[in-house]
Parts: sequence; structure tokens; C-alpha cells
Amino acid sequence: MKINKAYKFRLYPNKTQREIFEQYFGVYRFVYNSVLAYKIDSYKHGINYSAYDAIKDFTEIKKIEGYEWLQDINSQVIQQAILNLDNAFKQFFKVKQSGFPKFKSKKSNHSSFRVPQHCQIDFENRKIKIPKIDWIKFKDKRVFDSKIKSMTISKNSSGQYHVSILVEEKFEQNLLNEIEESKVFSADMSAKDFLVSQEMEFENQKFYRKNERRLRIRQRRLSRKKKGSNNRSKERLNLAKFHQKIVNKRKGHQWNLAHELSQQFNALIFEDLNMKGMQQFNKGLSKTVTLDFSFSEFLSNLEWKCFKVNKHFVKIDRWFPSSKLCSSCGNIKEDLKLNDRQYICDCGLNIDRDINASINIKN
Repeated sequence: MKINKAYKFRLYPNKTQREIFEQYFGVYRFVYNSVLAYKIDSYKHGINYSAYDAIKDFTEIKKIEGYEWLQDINSQVIQQAILNLDNAFKQFFKVKQSGFPKFKSKKSNHSSFRVPQHCQIDFENRKIKIPKIDWIKFKDKRVFDSKIKSMTISKNSSGQYHVSILVEEKFEQNLLNEIEESKVFSADMSAKDFLVSQEMEFENQKFYRKNERRLRIRQRRLSRKKKGSNNRSKERLNLAKFHQKIVNKRKGHQWNLAHELSQQFNALIFEDLNMKGMQQFNKGLSKTVTLDFSFSEFLSNLEWKCFKVNKHFVKIDRWFPSSKLCSSCGNIKEDLKLNDRQYICDCGLNIDRDINASINIKN
């Protein structure tokens, strides 16, 4: 079968290329917001304004006096902005949780545009090329020979540029039907230790909390700068770079751990937790599960790793009482509280509640 896979490379554009990127970001934002405003207005008047209509209109708009600057932009970028908006509307009506499409702000910390065709890549000299822009340097050692479907150029809050290259690759899935128990891994999420399992020991690296004091100091410096000044812009960039370092450390640790687990075990089983609910439940727990180790992001990375190496990845139902169920006799302890760290059952079992949960998840 064929699958879509994305390679994300760090870009190093020169000054001229950065100016072109900013121009493309602005055009993408202008087209997206203009079409969104028109679609909202058309809906109020009972008119269906499709993506095809918008693309056709912008072909004519480029000829109007005062909009000639749109002709300097790759037409694919304009079309892709319209198609992305159309897809956002489809997702909204299909899955209500995705939310109604929002207008893109110039002050946003993230900007991007997509080019779907005529992209080139030179692995020998580590450069990429997109239409109407010269060769751009990138930094990455990975090489692929798959067909390029699209390239998405993005800029994050710390001023770093990246390219996400979507390719189509052939993949043969060959999952094992029989697995030894020693090759099955299960774990329960723990705010203290990140993961708790019988098979391995883990430690919460506390990437955010270890730097929380330094972040407060930098945030205080930023708040003292005059709004609109160059010093405030510099300080905001320094703060964003520091946040990015924390994110990079966390992501690196997650991918390394995901690689280690997917290589060592043939089946990995976890609980499908309600992370949004946990964030609202407790302020300290919210920081732990989102900023310190981001459990949902780790599971997504691990699921992808397992898929690549043909290993089983299983999520059990979030309503399964893994913590309240006795792994020895099967009795459910309804009065178990969050601060009860030891699971003590009438049958005589006395065990750490997270270890008990990991055994139940495995069973």
C-alpha cells in the first residue's frame, strides 16, 4: 500500500529569501482572510461560494489596478490558501470539535504557505527549490527518493524557518500474529515518573519545570520593555527562542524513547486518557502532562514509530478502571482517591497503584 509521509527540515534562507517568504506569508494570509470573509457574507445571503469560485475570482482580481502585486506570487500559493480554507470548512461540518475557521492574524506566532507542485530537492548540496524562489539551504542528513507531493514553508515564533516535505511511499504492513508475553509492554501514565511499568523504569525529565524560574525572569524583562519598541521585539524573540529550546529537548527525548520502545517490544499498550479533562482538573497536573512531557504527543510519536516498524500499538478504552481494578482478584475499589498512591485490596494485595494499573492494562 501507499502512505503519505512528511520530512521536516530546518531552512536557512538568506536575507532576500526571508523577505520573499514574508511576502508569501502575507499573501497567503490576505487570500485566506478575504475568502473567509466573503464566504461568511455569502452564507448570510443564502449563496454557496465554492473554492472553485474563489480561485476563478482571484484570477481576475490579479488583473485589477492596485492588486498587480499578486502576480509576483506563485499562483499555486493563492490556490492552496483557498483549498486549505475549503478543507477547514469541511472539517468543521464533518467534525464539530475542529471549530469554525478563524481569521489569520499578522501578529500570530506561526506563519506558513504551501506549494503543491514543481518543487525540487538537491540532497548533495542540501538545497531545495520552489517556483519563483532561488535554491534555499537546509540542514538534515536524511535522504529519500519518493515522489514529492507538496512542500510547506513555515516560520515559528523564534524566527526559525522549516520546510515540511510531503512524499508518497510504498509500505507493506506485516504485523505479527503471535507475540511472547515478554515482548508485550504496558504502562500507566504518572505525573511523578512519566510512565510506570513492570518492564522498565522511567523518570519525568521536567523539561519545563526545571526552567520555569528562568522563564519567569525573561517574561518579567519583556513586560518592562516599552510596547512597540525594538528592545521589546528583541526580548520577545529571546523568550521565544528559550521556549523553543525546551520544546526541542522534550521532543528529542520523546522520539528517542519511542524508538527504544518500538525496537525492544512487539506490542505496546496504553490507556486512552482524556488529556483535556486532566488539564482542567488540576493546575499542577496540567503543567505536568502538557509542558513537562506532553503525554498525548508522546503517544502520537510512538504510534507512528510502531507503524513504521510493524509493531502493534493498542489503546484501551479510557473508561476502563485500570487504577481501581485489583490485578489479583478483579475486585473494583470504587472509593480509591487520587492521593491514594498504594492500592490495598481485601484479598491481601498491597502494590503501587500505577504498577497495578499497568498490569491491568496489559491483561
